[in-house]
Amino acid sequence: TSLEQDVETFARADVAFHNVMISSTENRFFMQIMNKLAYPLITARRLTSQLGGLPSRTEAQMWHRRIFEAIAARDAAAAADAMRNHITQL
Repeated sequence: TSLEQDVETFARADVAFHNVMISSTENRFFMQIMNKLAYPLITARRLTSQLGGLPSRTEAQMWHRRIFEAIAARDAAAAADAMRNHITQL
């Protein structure tokens, strides 16, 4: 089963991606809050992933890929644009 089709795997990978982004801020307070919210976030992501179906999961994966690629290229404007688009997807 692909990542986009397996809701449980997708939910965990989605939260893990967000945690990597949060960790990169090196904001300890924010990281502690997100660590405490890990289980509720995975639970919520499972639900929203099921409700949105495969198209929603596929679109989220696409935005995560664009965000990652922009950060890897050190293109702050492209990263910010991809983040805005990802947020409005929700």
